[in-house]
Amino acid sequence: MLYLVDAEEKTKEVSYPGTVEAKGSDLIHHLSKTYSKGRFISDQYGVWMTGYAPVYDKHGNYAGTVGADLSIATYHNDLKWFMELFVYSIAGAVVLSVMRGSFSF
Repeated sequence: MLYLVDAEEKTKEVSYPGTVEAKGSDLIHHLSKTYSKGRFISDQYGVWMTGYAPVYDKHGNYAGTVGADLSIATYHNDLKWFMELFVYSIAGAVVLSVMRGSFSF
């Protein structure tokens, strides 16, 4: 795998442009389609879900693959935010329903 860009925020874990890693050897079987193992994987950097998608040029020729990692911490934070939003939305709907019901008599 050849890195062209890495969004890693920890400088000790950044893969600089041109960095080559042996990981990703199973990726060669998934170059022409989007791919994710669909589950979180643990490695030396943490717990992640990784997804890949092919990139094509304007003529439809394969140009490379882009990959993105989602940390389980980010997933849990987003899920927590969504659950809070859901609970507050339901609570607001109940309050509005009670208010509307009390004014209809």
